[in-house]
Amino acid sequence: MKLTKIDHTANYCSDLLESFMLITFEETIELAKGVWLSKTNTSDLQILRSNGSRRAAKSVVVLENPEYSASKKRISANLESAYLINEGNDEHVILLESRAALGTFSLKTTAADKRDVPFIDSCKNLGLRSETIELITQFLNRLRAEGVEDELEEGKARKWIMRPNNFVTITPQTRNMCFRISVRETEVCHNTSKIDWKTGLPTYREFAFSELGQLEDAVAVALGSAKK
Repeated sequence: MKLTKIDHTANYCSDLLESFMLITFEETIELAKGVWLSKTNTSDLQILRSNGSRRAAKSVVVLENPEYSASKKRISANLESAYLINEGNDEHVILLESRAALGTFSLKTTAADKRDVPFIDSCKNLGLRSETIELITQFLNRLRAEGVEDELEEGKARKWIMRPNNFVTITPQTRNMCFRISVRETEVCHNTSKIDWKTGLPTYREFAFSELGQLEDAVAVALGSAKK
């Protein structure tokens, strides 16, 4: 990540120069429309604005009107428009265009399946952030769209289990603002790139679900677990 000072005239009829700082991320690849993966030192991100960022596996930065060059694998935006929403523990950082972030994390745009409403209400009562709840809502909706009919029932210690097949267990974690998801271990688990696996109960694997970039892998391993 680097910063560059840019000078430009205030408007077409003025000689007055204005300046702003341009933030640039190198080694950037596009994951989806408005979503990129890049690398940077976590300490460099401390210069960004933050509205109560939380700890997570990977850092997440929102950019307004970024310019991306696929050939140069580079993305740039005005420093003042960039802000940090996740503080990660490694060199990888997820970059979101502001319009994509709003579309992804706005609870107004995604309604939960009626079978999952009690779980979602429980998450709200626990005080989980709206963007965290939106992420799990999208995860569950994707499972429903794939034909999953199991009921999400509350068990012990805030665990919610897909029954009767018990192929997914979801535990809201208020301290880390994420979800602990447990699935049956299948071949799909060995073909993921966005999940940091932990050993669970025998024949099960667990991971912390907290980022948009994990959604596709999370859905894939859950469906793989359902079919085992």
